[in-house]
Amino acid sequence: MYHDHRLLHFALKRELSEIYISFFLRAFAISLIGVFVPIYLVNEIGVKFTELLVFYIIFFITLAIGYPFSAKLSSKIGVKHVIMLSIPFHIIFYFLLYNMLRFDLSVYLLGFIIGFGSGLFWYAYNADFAKVSDKKHRGEEVKILFVAASIIGIVGPFIGGYLLSLLDFYLLFMMVIILLISSVVPLLSSKDITLGHDFNLMDIFIKKNFDNFFLYFVQGVRVIVAGVFWPLFIFYTLKGYFSLGIIISGTALVSSIAVWFTGNYIDKIRKVNFAKVGSVVDGIVTFFRAFARNFLEITGLSLISGIAHNLVEISTEALGFDQANRTDISGFMIFREFVYVLGRVSFLLAILLIGLDPIASIKLGFFIMAGLGILQKFV
Repeated sequence: MYHDHRLLHFALKRELSEIYISFFLRAFAISLIGVFVPIYLVNEIGVKFTELLVFYIIFFITLAIGYPFSAKLSSKIGVKHVIMLSIPFHIIFYFLLYNMLRFDLSVYLLGFIIGFGSGLFWYAYNADFAKVSDKKHRGEEVKILFVAASIIGIVGPFIGGYLLSLLDFYLLFMMVIILLISSVVPLLSSKDITLGHDFNLMDIFIKKNFDNFFLYFVQGVRVIVAGVFWPLFIFYTLKGYFSLGIIISGTALVSSIAVWFTGNYIDKIRKVNFAKVGSVVDGIVTFFRAFARNFLEITGLSLISGIAHNLVEISTEALGFDQANRTDISGFMIFREFVYVLGRVSFLLAILLIGLDPIASIKLGFFIMAGLGILQKFV
């Protein structure tokens, strides 16, 4: 009876359902290709590892620049319109990514385009979700968002890896573009939402926004390690797109099941404690990633880390939405994303300035993330 009641709750919240469907379509599109982008740049285009690091630094700095623009636009035209506006930037990015060699494009230009488009999307999406989600059930609502997106995304890396093992990137890029366009459709069925006031940069600098600063900082680093360094390490070790796709898909499946059974406790336990425990587990596993040598070891570490990573991310997201509603949604969302960017850029600059070879740099990144994850328990 309880689960029937909760499903009815989500069905009746039309705006929340629209966010779910739109986010799922976008998540599936990105899951088809996202994990392969750094490998595509290095292996297919010939981008150097140091250039890849600079690409991501530009991406994240531009992402931070996109947040205030998104907030300003959202207060004028509504968050859904801004989400729609972000889609052309993604389409242009994937088109140019596929045609980099033909047009002799700089990878740094692509970092600017996808960074700004992502900044537009993530602020508007987070503000929309924070506005329409339910405080009493926010942990569960975020859990459903993550688990359902993960389940939909399970087949993404598998399909992407399989297509790349047989064909080339062309069909994959076309599928991604079509899905991104489709993700706009659910947002057209109801009235747009504005946050009720014009955004001001001073909304960011509120004392309460600095609560859980280190948690958000470490989460920013964690995303780079899990989304860029680990896939590169797997590809360098196993030498195949399909193997990488299988591991990422399997990890998504197992972590989704685990999160579904444990996610209900997020609303019953202090979210910050939930995040810290998961961070320690993820930190320990990340340390041992540097010593993985074969398919079984990499798969096992991916599964354990995937569970811990998802639990940290869900509790961190739910905590952030709670915090946003206690202060100012616009100001806090931009503040939190700035902290994410600070963590990512600081981490990438450190790796870049130390100047080791690609494999050594990736392993150093694992050790740094392990230390930060364990340290988070005590901060």
